[in-house]
Amino acid sequence: MCGLAGIVSFSRPVDTRQVVAMAAAIRHRGPDASGLFEDGPAVIAAHRLAITDPHGVGAQPFASADGRLQLAYNGEVYNHRELRTALEARGHRFRTGTDTEMVVAAYREWGEQCVERFEGMWAFALWDRDRNSLFCSRDRFGIKPFYYHVDADRFAFASEIKAFRPLIDFRVRAEILRDFLEYTLVQHRAETFVEGICSLAPAHVLTFSPGGLKLARYWKLGLREAPADPVEAVRERFFHSVGSHVARDVPQGFCLSGGLDSSSIVCAAHALDPGAEQHSFTASFPDQGIEERLFAQPVVDKVGARPHWISFSSAELVEELPKIVHAQDEPFIGTSIAAEWFVMKKAAEAGRKVMLDGQGADELLGGYRPLIGFHFADLLAAGRLRALGREMTAFRRLQGASAANLAALTLRPFLTVGEEQWLRARGVRRAGLLHGDLRRLPARFDRQVSPFPDRLRKRLHLLTERLPHLLHTCDRSSMAHGIETRVPYLDHPLVETIFSIGGSGLVEGGQQKMVMRRALGDLLPDEVLHRRCKLSFPTPEGRFFREELGAMAEDIYASRSFRERGWINPRACRERLAAHRGGALNAGYELWRVLNAELWARAFLDGVSDPAPAPSVPAVRAGAGRRQRQAAPPPLNPAAPARPPTFGESSSI
Repeated sequence: MCGLAGIVSFSRPVDTRQVVAMAAAIRHRGPDASGLFEDGPAVIAAHRLAITDPHGVGAQPFASADGRLQLAYNGEVYNHRELRTALEARGHRFRTGTDTEMVVAAYREWGEQCVERFEGMWAFALWDRDRNSLFCSRDRFGIKPFYYHVDADRFAFASEIKAFRPLIDFRVRAEILRDFLEYTLVQHRAETFVEGICSLAPAHVLTFSPGGLKLARYWKLGLREAPADPVEAVRERFFHSVGSHVARDVPQGFCLSGGLDSSSIVCAAHALDPGAEQHSFTASFPDQGIEERLFAQPVVDKVGARPHWISFSSAELVEELPKIVHAQDEPFIGTSIAAEWFVMKKAAEAGRKVMLDGQGADELLGGYRPLIGFHFADLLAAGRLRALGREMTAFRRLQGASAANLAALTLRPFLTVGEEQWLRARGVRRAGLLHGDLRRLPARFDRQVSPFPDRLRKRLHLLTERLPHLLHTCDRSSMAHGIETRVPYLDHPLVETIFSIGGSGLVEGGQQKMVMRRALGDLLPDEVLHRRCKLSFPTPEGRFFREELGAMAEDIYASRSFRERGWINPRACRERLAAHRGGALNAGYELWRVLNAELWARAFLDGVSDPAPAPSVPAVRAGAGRRQRQAAPPPLNPAAPARPPTFGESSSI
């Protein structure tokens, strides 16, 4: 893993000091080595966290033997050995065993289409001296981050938003802030919370040259023919994915929640290599009825893992919160991110450099409880009333759902995305939390475009498009501690296989994720295989707001900066907090978003110093510096910075 930063300008010299300052802000992403490359219009920096071939031979930016190509690369291409063999057969010779060098050779051989052959996670910027252009790419699901800023005469990029501080003044993008506060939407567009900074959408490539900036999409999740034996196909591909994601060169660990998803990864890894030492990390709050240990312990016992149990108090959260906010770059929707943070902190203390995580499984397999309603709706729309009755009865028996709840679950999928978001925001509107201009902004809802015929897979497709939020928080929490997180469920052939299966393969007998239960049933403990309740990095958020976190929120809601910012109604917030602390309602979810937005504003807009700043590290020059004067290029299309595409679109800017 790495942290990337750079500037390309064809009309004026790049200030190398700015790039060094950008890279210093993300030093935590690559504590093992640093490098800087300068060549005419391009200055590129990288910090490396050495995972594959960790003995220094993969230093970055990585130069081709002839000096034509310079690559700053953050990621892992898991099929790099197969691609390396194919490239060697075409005459390429390699100096290292890294996938970084393979990416350079693949670009030389196949051009910009090389990314279509990659399986894995990546974000990279590749300077091509001969073409006088910068080629950038992000993996299919947005596992690895890539941000950019473009103005009249330069293009800047980095792995994290905070790296752009040396370049631009940070101002909030009001529409994104309102989407977060009212509709709980984050990382749902290429636009970020900061004006002028965009995120390269998943499955996209970007080219910057004297001709301007162009974006293109290289992969889409589409409708494919289902395999003859879906269970066996999923099992085979899942084992392949876990096997490729397991770290071989550095100590690794597993995020273990005690649910089906993370337990399947742990058990599959053990089946592939029974002698390997396994470290599991579980967040659990037994005194609050959130006892993941009850389900994680049978997995630990089955594979002989060394368990690490993590818990934290409201006071510990308050103490750590400034670091979490700084690391995350943008506001986040709940304190479950804090659980993820403390898990990664513990993993770093235990010497882990790679963590395997079950992120993405709920979106692929329909694991969230409301999603079963989309299967009910498909049965209702198809007139399969007997099957609907059987599924509802089974679900009611397993989950204790009331008749009213079953009706709501079934009817909800008939709403449009906009109607559903409007209903979701009722609590914020009724409480009058939003203030002034934010409240008056017009609502905007993207039209869902999906190739799938049934409602369940359409919704899962939408959730997959919005995976960047979960992946964003996972990346920031792990990289802040010098750890690479890997997500085996987001192996794109596995995703394509799962999406080829209809709703009846995912839901049966009132149970969700049936294809995985059948595929891994022989490996999982019964306690996990037949578990009914679902938790995901759970935290006692409501209790926290009745303790130290609530006291912190009370002070912030009464502060001058909160009042003068003009985003949120301070009186409504204080009333909501008082009602929550008094037990009249449970508003922890809303209170958190308001609190988090203000903490983020103080750190990123007001410039409140980070309590744990990244150390400044001298850059090491990885390539020969060469200043060259360029003719003035054609002006960039003025529409470029105005509205980047929403995720799912292709565009040429």
